[in-house]
Amino acid sequence: MASFRILCIGNSYSVGATKYLHQIAKQYGDDIDACNLYIGGCSLERHARNIREEIPDYRIFRNGDWYGLPNVRIGDYINAEKWDYITFQQASYLSYKWESYQPYLTEIAEYARSYNPNAKFLIHQTQVCSTTRCKRQFGISGRDEMYERLVEAYNNAAKSIDAVGILPTGEASQIASEKYGVIDNLLYSDPGSHLSARYGEYMAGLVWYSVLTGKNVADDKYEIPGADERFTKLMRLSAQEAADKYRF
Repeated sequence: MASFRILCIGNSYSVGATKYLHQIAKQYGDDIDACNLYIGGCSLERHARNIREEIPDYRIFRNGDWYGLPNVRIGDYINAEKWDYITFQQASYLSYKWESYQPYLTEIAEYARSYNPNAKFLIHQTQVCSTTRCKRQFGISGRDEMYERLVEAYNNAAKSIDAVGILPTGEASQIASEKYGVIDNLLYSDPGSHLSARYGEYMAGLVWYSVLTGKNVADDKYEIPGADERFTKLMRLSAQEAADKYRF
């Protein structure tokens, strides 16, 4: 049985990616406890500033639910438990800009290491946004450009902090859209940014579970209320293909 604790230093994207992770793991007989230090839209720069200034700015989400602890300092929770994995990510609007990651990522990683010297670092490769959002809000040509630049940025990020691997939510979102033709209204919950609870977040949970355990999720049986099997099957396939590409 796999059993480990994950601390995500992230934002709403990491909360969404781990919403179903605990439940998915449980059906395979595994125990994965995923905790999120949450600030909506939080960038690496802001996380680093919060560390330096000890700002009590976080809410805690655990296994997809609000844990009832507002106004938490990042140091309070990094030091609260021994974590097996600690994940890092960039805010969506900066995720494809490698120049926005440093020196903040290294600063955060070094701080995390000082409290959890045995924890393994992972990079959460966040989802690719829709072409409409890329053009209107980011000023780039579309999702393909974002995907290419995002992959490069997160690969660089992983190398820069000696992360043991990458959790490829972004890869899965690109596969779902470009290979399987999943439309934006199913994949996302808002105009091309946050993953939908019924399909996108399920896909992300499968990605994380498969990468972390090495197990195949192409035939996963976890049921999301109200989901259509035609589309959940595509989520499973997208997740498995992405996970296979990023084994560690």
